[in-house]
Formats: sequence, C-alpha cells, structure tokens
Amino acid sequence: YGAPVQLYAYGGTTYEWTPNTYLDDAHINLPTAYNLPAGPHDYTVEVSGACGSGEIELTIVVAQPVKAHFETNVISGCSPLEITLEDLSTGVYEWQYDLGDGSPLLRYDSITTNNEIGNAWPLPPDPFTLTNTYINTTDQPIDYEITLLVKNSSGCADILTRTITVFPEIDAAFSADPVDGCEPLEVHFTNESTGNTDRWLWEFGDGGSSIEEHPVHEYRNLFGPTTLYFDPQLVAISPYDCRDTATLPVQVRPYIEASFAYDTVAECAPHEIVIFDQSIGADLYYWDFGDGVTSESSDSVVYHKYENDTPFPVTYILSLRVENDEGCSHQVQREVTVYPSVIADFIVNPLEACSPAEFVFQNLSADSSSAEDLTYLWDFGDGGTSTEEHPIHLYDRNMLRQDT
Repeated sequence: YGAPVQLYAYGGTTYEWTPNTYLDDAHINLPTAYNLPAGPHDYTVEVSGACGSGEIELTIVVAQPVKAHFETNVISGCSPLEITLEDLSTGVYEWQYDLGDGSPLLRYDSITTNNEIGNAWPLPPDPFTLTNTYINTTDQPIDYEITLLVKNSSGCADILTRTITVFPEIDAAFSADPVDGCEPLEVHFTNESTGNTDRWLWEFGDGGSSIEEHPVHEYRNLFGPTTLYFDPQLVAISPYDCRDTATLPVQVRPYIEASFAYDTVAECAPHEIVIFDQSIGADLYYWDFGDGVTSESSDSVVYHKYENDTPFPVTYILSLRVENDEGCSHQVQREVTVYPSVIADFIVNPLEACSPAEFVFQNLSADSSSAEDLTYLWDFGDGGTSTEEHPIHLYDRNMLRQDT
C-alpha cells in the first residue's frame, strides 16, 4: 500500500490503457500507477502495431495499509523503570518487538501459524499491552530504543522506534550506632547509600531532620515511663532527582537520674546523716555509704550513722546508683566529712567552800586525737570564762550552787 506500481506492455507501437485512473500516462507501454487504494484494480491495455492490434487484461492487488504504532506510559524515569507499552498498530498480520535491553524478541501473529522455522507464534495479548523493566546500574543515563516491526499478510512492513531514557539506579541505606539505649541517646548515622547520590534528607522520627551526609542526632525520652520507638528515615536523591528511601528502628529507654540532698556535709562523730531522695525515674536503689555499709532502701528519707575512731577527719564517699525497669542506670556521689569524736569531762576541787574561794578545775576531756589538738571554752556560771586547759577560778559572791 502506497507504493507506485509499474505496468508493462510490449509488441506494439501504440498503447491505450483503460481505465486511466491513477496512471501517470495511459498512452505508453510502461505507465506507473500512483496512490492506488487497497484492494484489486483491473486494467486493460490495447496494443496496436503494423501487424494488427490486441488487448491484454491484468489485475493489480494492493494490500491493506500496515502502520506500526505504539505508545508508552513514560519516556524516561529512574532505574528500575517499569514501562507499559500499548500497541496501536493497524493492518498488521505479524508483530516483532525489540525492547532494546538485550531481552529476547517478542513475536506475535494475528492468527496461529508456523513461521519460517516451523514454530507457531502466539496471538498478541488482549488488550495488546506489554510491560518491561529497565535497569541502569551505571552513573550515567542510558537510552534504550524500542523497535517495532510489523507486516501485513502481503509481507508489507513498517517500522517504528521510540527511545526510553533510564536514569541511574540508587539504593538508600544507612546504619546507626547505637540503635538502642538510655535517654539521652546520641545516635551516629552513617550513610551507606549506593549509586550516584548527591543529596540526602533525613527525618529522625521525632520531628528532627538533617541534610548532612552523616548526621548525629540526640533522642530524648524525658517523661517515660516506657521505652519510646522511633523510625528514622533517609531519602537519598540523585542529580537526576531519582529517590530511594530507607528506614531503621531506634528505641530510647526512659530518662533516669540519681539525685539526693542531705542535711550536713561535715560533722563530728557520731554523725547521723539524713538523706532526702530526689531521684527521677528510678525503680531500684543501691546505696553505698562509703564506710562498708550498703542499702537498697527506696524510702524517700534514708538515715545513716557515721563513726570516726581515728585521730583525723575522715571523708566518706556517699554513693547512690539507681536503675529503672528498662535497664538504664545512673549514679551520683557526694562527700561527707566526719571529724573525730570528743567527750567533755572535768572534776573540780573543792566542790564547795566559803566565799571568797578558789576552785581548781581539772580537765578530763578526751577525743580520738591528741590533747594538743583540743581547744576549750569554760563558762563558770557567774559570768566568768576561760580557754585554759586546767583553769583556776575565784568565786567571791554568794554560796549558791553554780553549774560549770
């Protein structure tokens, strides 16, 4: 269909072709027929010469027109790119698709028959659509050419080629360290994406985000009381705007803090300290008073008595370690200084006498240190005082009993 047809007649000097439609010249022996419609066309040629004349009849059969035509849902995209192809060809008896990616040719017949090697080609699918996935693992776009060759029953053919551009494939991937821990949890993210990527969009699952290649993010779980689970997400983007997404779960255990206050930081032995627990999120308590005594009391107020039998001040490390049911722990330490114990004692001679009279006070006080380390403050009850170790005091007023 559409091809010019050359007619032939010989043996005369004049020629007359009828009908003369579609012929370029009906009066020559080799006219050409143009634009013949599909179907049969009967022509008669009268050939005349010196020896007489005669007529010849011939029939030209023009095959139905064949047109290769298909459309694809996309003409470009990111690998792996799945395309859907719809065949819209007309007047076709035989189809042959070359998808351009090295896959086998796809051949179909309008009726089941045997081809030149004796194999039957299948009927085309109904509806006549094909799907194929194109892969590009390079760093540059690849153009794939889809070629359709169609033929009609007369062997007439038509060809159509379309180009599909496939951009490089990328694969988003990352690791996180750690992925499980106690609040606050600082997580280091390592971008392990493959392919040609030049942009990254991180969503950490808690409202935070980043565009760094290898970000660090701190997760919080201040209010508990249970573990919180987050799903950080990485979107890797190529220069061709291809995107891929990866996720990895992270769990953050509740916040815990060991804390306490106490009434005194330094005191003489024996010293009973009063401790007020101020811990947050604690389920288990482990007290270490620093003097060999421990406790697992969870009371809000804890009491402990410190001794010091040495001649020197002793500083104890008071430690509290707390844990929660999710396995998180925290520890805090404070210092408590306990001075050597001291016992005040004395005797007086005489115990009574007529006024005015001198009384001799003998100091019997003792502590764990040497006596040289002691200081003294005497109050004689009559307004008099002294800082001597063994003072003598004169009482010269009434005979009332005085307490010293």
